[in-house]
This record gives sequence, C-alpha cells and structure tokens, in this order.
Amino acid sequence: MPFGRCITRLAAISMLITAGAWSQKAPPQSIRGVLLDPMDRPVPSAPVTLDGGGQQISTLTSASGEFQFDNLGPGRYRLHVTVSGFKPMDRTVQVGSRPVWLVLKLALAPLKQQVTVASEALRVSTEAGANLNAISVERGLLENLPILDLDYLTALSRFLAPGTPGDAGTSIIVDGMEMRNVGVTASAIQEIKINQNPYTAEYPRWSRRRIEVITKAGTDRYHGAFNFLLRDHHLNARDPFAVTRPPEQRRIFEGSLFGPLGSGQNTSFLLSGMRESEDLQAVVFAHGLTGAIVQNVPTPQ
Repeated sequence: MPFGRCITRLAAISMLITAGAWSQKAPPQSIRGVLLDPMDRPVPSAPVTLDGGGQQISTLTSASGEFQFDNLGPGRYRLHVTVSGFKPMDRTVQVGSRPVWLVLKLALAPLKQQVTVASEALRVSTEAGANLNAISVERGLLENLPILDLDYLTALSRFLAPGTPGDAGTSIIVDGMEMRNVGVTASAIQEIKINQNPYTAEYPRWSRRRIEVITKAGTDRYHGAFNFLLRDHHLNARDPFAVTRPPEQRRIFEGSLFGPLGSGQNTSFLLSGMRESEDLQAVVFAHGLTGAIVQNVPTPQ
C-alpha cells in the first residue's frame, strides 16, 4: 500500500473517532419559548408537556407566558399544550447543538352546541291545566302588581275577550260556584283565572268572558292579613278647572282571617271585610247669571 494512501485512511479514521467522542460529550441543551393567545397576549399558568428521550416533563408558563425545559439531550421531542377554550397544540421539536426558542400561538376552539328536538304527535288534551285560553294569576303575582285600590277584577277584566253575539256576558265563578260578585276582599283571594274557553261542561252556560276566583283554603292554623291604603291630594296633579287643588283623601281598610273550626279536620271559616271612606271634591266650572262659577264642592262617601 502506498504511503500517501495509508496516511489518508488514518486521518479519516481519526476524524471519525473525534466526531464520535464529540457527539458523546455534547453539552445538554434547552427548549425555551413563549405562549401567546390570538391577540398576541401572554397566557400565564398554562400547562406545557414535553415527551421524548424516554421521559415526560411538565411545567407551567410564567406570568409573561414563558416556559423552559433544561438538560435535554439531542433528539426529537413532542410538545403538548392544552388550554381551556383553545385548540390543543401538538408540535415536534428537534434538539441539536443549540438551544431552541419557540413562539407558540393558540387558536380559539370552535363552539359546538347540539339541540335535540323530540317529535311529539299533536293531540288535544282535556286536562284543565292544558287550557291555552286561560290566564292564571296567583297570589304572589297579585301582591306585586301595581293595581289601584286592590281592585283585582277591574284590572284583570281587560284581558277578557270582547263580547260576541249570543254571549251571556261576564261570568264570575268563586270557588266553583257562579256568583254576582266576588263576595270577599282582596286579601282573601288566592288566585284569579281569566278563562276564555267556552267549551266546558262544568258550568251551565257557555261564555268567553269568565273570571274564576279561588279563595284561600282553610288550614289547621289561623292566618290573616290586613291592608291599609291612603291616597291624599298632596300627591295629585293640578286640576286645570280648579283654582286650588281639591283637598281630597281616600282611606281603605281591608283584611281577612281564615282558619279551622274546632279540630279543623273537616270545617274551616273565612272572614273578610273592608271599609272605604272618601273625602272627594267635585270641581264646578260653569257660567252663572253673575259670571263664572269656579268652586270645589265636598262630596264625601
């Protein structure tokens, strides 16, 4: 073998041995990066997981969105990021002889919603609670309605259907019995129902203008309520036909008491009462023989 060719082979073998020794002694590297949202703002406290080299390492991003993995040997690694509200991120990172710097930008996750509508055969229900032509107002709603002078019937009668030919007029049903008036005060009423369904076998005559009143039921204990209403002229608007504001005042005392009679097993009572007094003024605006007459005349009731 020529001497020159032998020297060349020895140099090549020496270089291979030196490269292998250098790769074995290569210093560990690191992976550093920052995690951003779609608005390029840092995402703090987000979990970041690194797989590779036979191990799995996890860390959290700092307040500035930065993360770091140290003491990594050369090779291929998998980086996983999962943040609520964003798409999961999975990236492959190749570590060599230099540190790796990454900028990871999250993407918003799509919002998915599923609604299941079950088909149901159309049918006519004979249940009283399924009557779609009835408006029911219970006690809790009655107490919160801004009804003048606690006159529930006048306020709710506006929801009645207009009169029709052949209709017998407005029908008032109190606890299942037809009455000319309610017969109890406002505090004794539990529920009022405006029923516009004329097709019923419960009552002797049909009507689209039916007001059903349910009073408070008797219990094994005594219950009562008392209301006092006052209207004074100081809160009234000025009358354009009066020189001075009419000194009117209206007072309403109303209450109810109900409970058991005796042991209360089968019999109960309901007592209600109301007193209404009005100091009203009639405004007279006329022309007499001697000139204009502008005067407030008391008309108490």
